[in-house]
Amino acid sequence: MCKHLEVARAAYYKWLHRETPEDEMENIKLAELIKEYDERFSHILGYRRMTSWINHFNQTKYSKNRVHRIMKKLGIHSVIRKKKKKYRNANADETTQNILQRDFYATAPNQKWATDVTEFKVPGKKEVVFKCHYRSV
Repeated sequence: MCKHLEVARAAYYKWLHRETPEDEMENIKLAELIKEYDERFSHILGYRRMTSWINHFNQTKYSKNRVHRIMKKLGIHSVIRKKKKKYRNANADETTQNILQRDFYATAPNQKWATDVTEFKVPGKKEVVFKCHYRSV
């Protein structure tokens, strides 16, 4: 194996029997936490929220870049969820006749009036609010 990878046998055995650095042990521990939280939250956490949850529940101060780097190595990423529609289309209950037929010219004031009615819902209230604009044409 060492011959094919072009690594000296002495270097391989030195690496094999070395003392594991503290940062590497910390990264291994963090990788286990990332795997656990990824399963717990059904693969929806990105690296920012993952960092926030890990730091919150474990009283740690890992940086977003460190968590992102380890997540990339593990092949973990957030699943982008499809946004839900927050509205539904409504059909007009009643439509009046088009009397003007886009002929807005009037020979005297107050002969022709036009209006625009807008219906919208106010969050937190059950009734519908109407906004009307009247205009002399």
